[in-house]
Amino acid sequence: METNLLDRMLDTYLTGRTSVTATLRNKIRVSGRIKAFDSYVIIMESHKQEILFRHAITCLSPYPQEVHQR
Repeated sequence: METNLLDRMLDTYLTGRTSVTATLRNKIRVSGRIKAFDSYVIIMESHKQEILFRHAITCLSPYPQEVHQR
């Protein structure tokens, strides 16, 4: 079975330990790293663990990369 685009993105963020921000339907933003996910929920971890229902997420974006100066 082929995985969908969101599952591929989540897997990339999970394996790369990328910090992300999820914007919910009610405009609340939740930031942290993806700890686990399935077809219904995403578990995010920062100072605490939060479980987000996938149907409540309107936007998922990675943090901008930090710029290192030499």
